[in-house]
Amino acid sequence: MVILAPSAVLADAVATAACNLVQESADLAKVVTWAVTIPGVRGAVAILDDKMAVQGDVELIPLA
Repeated sequence: MVILAPSAVLADAVATAACNLVQESADLAKVVTWAVTIPGVRGAVAILDDKMAVQGDVELIPLA
């Protein structure tokens, strides 16, 4: 879980809570959607097995 926030404390708290909510890959989209509703959170990325969910101010770039 990656949380983008201006505060490391906020990012860590939201990432911990979000990880605790993920039980299966179907939970990923709900969790990142929830995470960006927290004031101060700018973006969220969650990965489980071969699934990924992204929400908010996140730029994904290809690896060369």
